[in-house]
Amino acid sequence: MSRRGRRTGTDDRERRPIGPTIGLGRVALAVALSLSVAAPAARADPPRPPLPEPYATPFARNPAERIGWPEGAKPKAVGPFQVTLWADGLGYVRWLHELPNGDVLAAEAENVAGSGVVKLLRDADGDGRADPAFEFLRNEAGNLNQPFGMALVGSRLYVANTDGLWRYPYKAGANRIAASKGRKLLDLPSGGAGHWTRNVLASPDGRKLYVTVGSDTNAAENGVEPPAGRAAILEYDVARATSRVFASGLRNPNGLGWNPVTGKLWTAVNERDRLGDDLVPDFVTSVKKGGFYGWPYYYFGDNPDPRHAGERPDLADATLVPDLAVGAHTSSIGLAFYTGTAFPERYRGGMFIAQHGSWNRASPVGYRVAFVPFDANGSVAGAPQPFLKGFLADRDPPTAYGRPAGVIMLKDGSLLVSDDAGGRIWRIAAKGPDDGAPALGGLMLFDAARDKPIYPLGDGTVLDPAKLGTARFNVVAAASGPVGSVRFTLDGAEARVENDPPYSFAPHRVGANGRLRYDAWTPAQGVRTLVATPFSGPDATGVAGRPVSVTFTMR
Repeated sequence: MSRRGRRTGTDDRERRPIGPTIGLGRVALAVALSLSVAAPAARADPPRPPLPEPYATPFARNPAERIGWPEGAKPKAVGPFQVTLWADGLGYVRWLHELPNGDVLAAEAENVAGSGVVKLLRDADGDGRADPAFEFLRNEAGNLNQPFGMALVGSRLYVANTDGLWRYPYKAGANRIAASKGRKLLDLPSGGAGHWTRNVLASPDGRKLYVTVGSDTNAAENGVEPPAGRAAILEYDVARATSRVFASGLRNPNGLGWNPVTGKLWTAVNERDRLGDDLVPDFVTSVKKGGFYGWPYYYFGDNPDPRHAGERPDLADATLVPDLAVGAHTSSIGLAFYTGTAFPERYRGGMFIAQHGSWNRASPVGYRVAFVPFDANGSVAGAPQPFLKGFLADRDPPTAYGRPAGVIMLKDGSLLVSDDAGGRIWRIAAKGPDDGAPALGGLMLFDAARDKPIYPLGDGTVLDPAKLGTARFNVVAAASGPVGSVRFTLDGAEARVENDPPYSFAPHRVGANGRLRYDAWTPAQGVRTLVATPFSGPDATGVAGRPVSVTFTMR
């Protein structure tokens, strides 16, 4: 047996930017799109997820009935965390923003024109719960219309309403801002029966603001031309007071965040409905300046929406592939990178996603906060994993205690999660210091024929060689911090122990050109369960960390 790895038992291994200026008419919009894709720049797209055919399952209207939280009940965190009720008695609380002094702003609004208030929450006595809320900003002169995103830059507070971006003067410790002090900076497209939430995030230097604007329809059905400035992320230049489309083809972007390693802008996007239970997946992705992400004509690259078959073939090659699918109809809204040190090391640099929950799937999904591991290079290292669950009370018929909407990291390293359906805010904190146990971020499926990653391997993944273009696979476990070895088991039997990174299920080696080469593994058909367990020492010795288990299907 070599020091590098050991195997036991037997197995079957062997542009131009797209983005019209707000206010362009339909003809100008079409011209702008045509010009923008005339000479697309070469690019390297992320791996594409396995996707079913459109209409593989019928449309299902299956919303969860809101029943409220029983006395003493609360969500449950996966891992060494404690969950406490931080604030209750709130309205439809959707979005949160922590101020430099530790105060927290909470935007309450529903899909009703003119609704909404921004409340200020403060834990003045340090008992771990917010004191009674202040009405920080309310609609006094028609200038607060369904507020959602908030961003503080210096002494200026920006609030994104459904129909405009506003600026207010802010003074530390203030309990209220007079609405009359506000100034409207930018009109935002609104109206129709479409998506009303508008988020705002400042650039690290505070010179630019990024504003999300969802589409006004599901998929531009019935020949409706997508309006300019919707289904997009806008960029507002504070000094010049000008705006432009930063990225387009994003059906309903909500969460925004800066990747702490790469410095790139990321967003969480709700994708389109009525193509089946598993189409189209919501996603999180880095956002490219001038990038076009497909809506309403294509999705996840050049996959055509059948409702627009034959339309805009010029956009097929221009459509970017998002970084990570996070489940169809999960209604993934909130997004927060973890930049603190209070949580165990495997969470550092990763992303938390608030998945509000489905209304149109035969079996409900979402209703949780998921965690996505990232590696040291700031790239996705594994599939979404459950982090905070227990919002769904029953599945058939579906009922829900609450629904997570926003998620932020506080300065102390804990998380706050807004629960709009429950009118509550939950706090998630580590139970104690990091125990130092070895940890894995996730599992990545590799194409061993080309030595390239295919996609994060998660529960429910279907491996179809015909669609993936190969049956020669490998799986790599991403280490989060120091790991001495990883033991892989397949369907309950130990298959192999890998001592050296990258920790692969089938062996790997360094080729003559210095590149990593992966041996191939072709799983037997059927449902398989692969488990990777990290250890602090070589040959699966020392302290064992938490296993990562994935159940997938091989066709």
